[in-house]
Amino acid sequence: MQKRIVRSTLAIFLSSGVARFIGFISYIILARILFPSDFGILTLAWLFVNIFTTLFLGFRTSIIQSNEDNSMLFTVIFVLEPILAGISITFIYFLASPIGTFFNSALLTEILPILSLVLLITSFGAVPSLKLEKELLFEKRVIPAIIREILFPLVAIPLALLGYGVLSLVYGVLVGCIASLICVWILAPWLPKLNFSGQIVRNVINKGVRYALVGYLLFLLINVDKGIIGKFAGSEILGFYSIAFLLASIPVDGIAEVIGKVSLPALSQSLNQENTLRSIYERFLQLILLFILPFVVIVIPLAWEITLYFYTEKWLPMVILLQILSIYGLFRAISVSYRDLLNAMGRPELLIKLNLIQLIILGGLSIPVILNFGVIGLSVLWTITTCAVAIYLSNYIRKLLKLNLIHIYSFCIIAAVITLIFVVFLKEIGFIKDLFSLIFVMGMGGFVNGLVIIIQRPELPREYKSFLSSVWE
Repeated sequence: MQKRIVRSTLAIFLSSGVARFIGFISYIILARILFPSDFGILTLAWLFVNIFTTLFLGFRTSIIQSNEDNSMLFTVIFVLEPILAGISITFIYFLASPIGTFFNSALLTEILPILSLVLLITSFGAVPSLKLEKELLFEKRVIPAIIREILFPLVAIPLALLGYGVLSLVYGVLVGCIASLICVWILAPWLPKLNFSGQIVRNVINKGVRYALVGYLLFLLINVDKGIIGKFAGSEILGFYSIAFLLASIPVDGIAEVIGKVSLPALSQSLNQENTLRSIYERFLQLILLFILPFVVIVIPLAWEITLYFYTEKWLPMVILLQILSIYGLFRAISVSYRDLLNAMGRPELLIKLNLIQLIILGGLSIPVILNFGVIGLSVLWTITTCAVAIYLSNYIRKLLKLNLIHIYSFCIIAAVITLIFVVFLKEIGFIKDLFSLIFVMGMGGFVNGLVIIIQRPELPREYKSFLSSVWE
């Protein structure tokens, strides 16, 4: 079991890192070919498709959490999810025209039914994916994820060059999902059985709906801003915002969420040992900051250069959005660590209350803010509310676990400040003149940050090696 956990942990990091790197490079190339409005329309289309995806994730979570017989559970989801996918696609087909009219986009009406086919494709891959997850074979899930990310640009880039616009992105997504589906069935073959239980069906549906409701709360917090921007600012502005948001979310999705998958079982198993729980959480929070603070202090001063050299001049309007949303990403990543701790302790109620309060505030202020201050004002509003939640949770967790936050934050902040000064200095003396010099400065910024940390805490690598070994045990 220990070796399986280690392999699974490494697989999570590998799949997330490799897939995100391929996706990052793919979107840079596509952004240089396509227009911001294409990405804005795709973002709106995903917004409505993911409404139904969130429901599916609720059912899958109920399967993972269930102790019932796996063969019956898999049979239920094998039948249930494609049926729900078909119903969802039908809804989207009939709603596509009103949605396109609402957002003033005939193109959105055209691509929504096509993109919704993702729901049906992924529904047929639910069972083998769940089979791998329940058996902790995450290392096998690396392959379908990477294949999907590789095929996406192989299809989308040629079509974009041929003038297919946003449809090139949609077709790239569909082909990638089909390839991933074939791959996951090869890796985890399964034959449906005729054993069926009405009680299990009811349990899966009841639990799945509850998990989905919690998921919808988080979905709204992450996505409602995109719907508001699409309606009141247009698809082009939404395109700038969506790419800036994608870049700013790298620390959250690529680091904090991955660390969270590792930390949750370790925290859950240490609930009855206060000192051990405190120590494990301190290490994981520290680990998040070690990765994320350098990212933020490098991206903010270099946002203009990153946008120009990676995405070209047509994307320069997103510079200030990238700077603001990078701060948002920092506080959201910190909040993710608090979320994992509270979930491990069986105290998700506080998170639900805070998310509801935040959603009510954002719901009441977002439209007036975007009408008066534009998308920049909306970005600031989102950042401020996320910062407030992170500060409140920080104080709550500090008292709950008797944490010494100064000890956790101090050396990370010192290293980040020195890194910021170093990067700004190289920028001001005119060292950055092209893409290669920009990449060099970003790499040197990361190196300086790591060096300053090691100078302050030379024992840190040894401590983390010992810590991670104990967590895996």
